[in-house]
Amino acid sequence: MKRGNQEMNRQFVSGDELHRILSDQLHKRDRCGECRFTQFPTPLREPDESGCNWSQDLIQRFGRNGGDSCAQAASQTITEVAAHFNPAPVPIH
Repeated sequence: MKRGNQEMNRQFVSGDELHRILSDQLHKRDRCGECRFTQFPTPLREPDESGCNWSQDLIQRFGRNGGDSCAQAASQTITEVAAHFNPAPVPIH
């Protein structure tokens, strides 16, 4: 059960916390300090093959230096964070 083990290696955090972690990690890579993710990660119905349970297609706003450097920083950030964190499932009432 590779999928289950990979999913279990991820830490569950709230959606707000995941967004904060993404932003903090992006700012460590972002040269201008102005790049932002403008949406919260969207949960997937089922985890993907790596065990990630959120969509890595995030909308971002580039800073003044923008372009390739922001896109590269965002891509690296998403990949790194997705390997370690999942949003906690929201209980259905």
